Amino acid sequence: MQTSSISPRRRILVINPNTNPEVTARVRLAVDGSARFDSHIEVVNPLEGPFSIVTAQDRETAKEQVLDIAAKTMSDPFDAYILACFDDFAVDEVAFATGRVTIGMCEAGMLAASRIAPTFSIVTTVKSAVQGIVELTKKYEVDKVSLVRAADISIEDAAAFGQTSECLDKAIQSAIDDDHAQAILLGSGALAGYGDELSFRFGVPFVDGVSEAVKLAEQRIVLSRNY
Repeated sequence: MQTSSISPRRRILVINPNTNPEVTARVRLAVDGSARFDSHIEVVNPLEGPFSIVTAQDRETAKEQVLDIAAKTMSDPFDAYILACFDDFAVDEVAFATGRVTIGMCEAGMLAASRIAPTFSIVTTVKSAVQGIVELTKKYEVDKVSLVRAADISIEDAAAFGQTSECLDKAIQSAIDDDHAQAILLGSGALAGYGDELSFRFGVPFVDGVSEAVKLAEQRIVLSRNY
């Protein structure tokens, strides 16, 4: 007689490393739109630390807070951890501290964008983020097929969206017209959850790194349970 078993639910913790609740809300929206029905996903942000992560000092401070959040889960660890910041900082440290699947939204987004389009552009928020993202395109080996643009808007305004749609629209249109991008990767946690709306308006695929990180985490959890 054959019997069937139900796999335990996938438990995933998504960490927005800044303390901006609007960014956390954007991240949660992206998670809710992409998670499997049998995944249990929590979205959190630190209680202390930078409101937005722009400088190297911001990253160091936020990293300490992220590691503290991860450490507090170790009595009942999650199956996977996602860092919802496009810098992908603290990914290796969280993976080492927890021993669990750990994914950054930048890597997940770049992998997805490179699968669906031969060339793509990454549209981020502040200009100071561009060089760091360029370095990450080299790390993840998509530098030959991608370009990076900044909408020149603050992370706070990006999360509000309505106040900055004109600047964001201009950057996206330039990526399509001038970069000949065949897909757009949204390069900030503050832009999470806008992909479907923007894809409808601009007529090209938009990739959301948070959504892709959730899908990738779910897949890797299954693989880890099979070994």
